[in-house]
Amino acid sequence: MKKRVREGKIVILGVGNLLLGDEGVGVHLIQKLREMEIGEGIELIDGGTSLLDFIPQREDVSKLIIVDAIKLGGKPGTTYKICVDSSLLKGAKGMTSLHQLGVVETLAIAQKMGKLPPTIIIGIEPKEIDYGLKLSSEVERKMGKMVNLILDEVRAKRN
Repeated sequence: MKKRVREGKIVILGVGNLLLGDEGVGVHLIQKLREMEIGEGIELIDGGTSLLDFIPQREDVSKLIIVDAIKLGGKPGTTYKICVDSSLLKGAKGMTSLHQLGVVETLAIAQKMGKLPPTIIIGIEPKEIDYGLKLSSEVERKMGKMVNLILDEVRAKRN
C-alpha cells in the first residue's frame, strides 16, 4: 500500500510480521501509537515486511523513524536507538532485520536514489521469532520504553 505524506511530516514506520511473535513489534508499536494523541504533522505507517513500497515517496519527509525488531546479539528486550548515516549504510554487517530485504539494505538503496530523509531506527532485540501473534514478555515489558524513545525523537525534531 503506497501512501503519500505531506511535506515536512515526521513519518513513524513500523515494520514486521505480526504472525511471527517478536518480529511484529514494529507493527504492534504503530497500533499502540494510534491509540495515543501524538500531535499534528506525524504520519503513522504500518510497513509490514516491505520497505521498498515506502521508499520512492520519501523526498517530502523531514524525518523518518523506523521501528523494528533487530538482532544485534544483545539480551532479549534490549532497546536500541540508531542514527542512520552513510557509515552505517556502508558497513551494515552484523545488523540484520528479519525481512526479505533488510532495513539497512533498503535504506542504502534509498540513499543511492537520493530519497533518504534524516532517519532514526528504534529497535529491540527479539526473543521469539516463531509462529504466534503475541510478543514475548521481554519485548512486551519494553513497549513503554520504545514509545518514549519514539516520542523523544518527535520532540527533538520540533525543538
